[in-house]
Amino acid sequence: MNTENKYFTPDIEDIRVGYECEEGSWDSKEDKRIWHKYIWPGDRAPDDIEYYAFQTPYLTKEQIEAEGWGCLGEYPGGAGLFNKGIYELVTSTDYRMKITKVWKSFEGQPDEKTHRKDIYNGGCKDINTFRQICKLLEI
Repeated sequence: MNTENKYFTPDIEDIRVGYECEEGSWDSKEDKRIWHKYIWPGDRAPDDIEYYAFQTPYLTKEQIEAEGWGCLGEYPGGAGLFNKGIYELVTSTDYRMKITKVWKSFEGQPDEKTHRKDIYNGGCKDINTFRQICKLLEI
């Protein structure tokens, strides 16, 4: 996956209970912003969020693996191929991914055939979106 720019600023409407990001606070002694991992608990009104600095890390290979996906290979530029059970996941360098369901019919028979069905093909910038997609697909 692309590692040049490791963070993006989330849209306010995307921040919800359990959203993983980093929250910035200003360190006047160092004269710079210090970032801390933050999981939004939902105790702030949406209007209050505008006054805080947030950044969200882009989805990484390590985060995908931590969700139980095995890495089958990496391609030049940072794209990757992963699997989990009967599912294959291909990531691209522009934060798009495709999930394919793969199964075999008549397993062990001479005329065994492999079937594939794409079940998701779209954007996925961060771990929050990745988890939501996997939950909706019941993976």
